[in-house]
Amino acid sequence: MNKKYFPTDSELQIIRDLYDGTTLRLNKIMRALGSKYPRWYVRRQAIVLGVARAKEPDWTAAEEAYVEDHYPRFGLQHIQRGLKSTLAVQRSFNAIQVKIKRLGLHSASGEGFTLGGLCGFFWRSAPGGSRGLHPPGGRRRQGTDDVQMSRLRSGV
Repeated sequence: MNKKYFPTDSELQIIRDLYDGTTLRLNKIMRALGSKYPRWYVRRQAIVLGVARAKEPDWTAAEEAYVEDHYPRFGLQHIQRGLKSTLAVQRSFNAIQVKIKRLGLHSASGEGFTLGGLCGFFWRSAPGGSRGLHPPGGRRRQGTDDVQMSRLRSGV
């Protein structure tokens, strides 16, 4: 295979020093190199030099089994810590969320609802700061307890 580009050691050093994967830094490298090389080549050299972020390894069967066993009962942070401690694998929150979606896993009830989600739906904060079950419109009818509390506060 014929090589088309032949970077010097000083040009490779510029890529090593400046490359961080962002477009701004890539523009700076391109200006420093005098637009002598195309962008794709600079990116490829960064990979060869080891300064570009490598793709995360594929999920193993053990990792998938751990997520399947623990997702319905535990949250993402627990799963992330568990993967790190038991399997010595570091995965991001986004990677775990995507894997859960691709595995077709649902929450503990199997209906697509979590306890936190249901609490957020039914138990919203009232305008006065108290918490309670409110009708869908968000307005609460004044009950006998509220009337009694307002009378106590006003001294009637």
